[in-house]
Amino acid sequence: MIGSSTFIQALAASLTNPDIENRLTLLKKTISAVEQQQIKNTARLSRSLVKVLVSVKKDPTATPDQLALVADFKARIGLFDPRNEENRVR
Repeated sequence: MIGSSTFIQALAASLTNPDIENRLTLLKKTISAVEQQQIKNTARLSRSLVKVLVSVKKDPTATPDQLALVADFKARIGLFDPRNEENRVR
């Protein structure tokens, strides 16, 4: 398992990219890596993922298909986000 700092930096950099498809591709790859436990899941990573999701959602050029992907990604993030009470290790 590798650290998540590289992914966090890439997600932050994607916020300045006007291309929604690039942001969605990065989200998909990062979410898949967390689900397959290839990268460490942290609260900072989840926060970065959500920031990119919100940027796509607020983009006036986003298509309905892209917004549907955002909803799907948000649900997937909710399953592993350590900030959610049910996902916290006790």
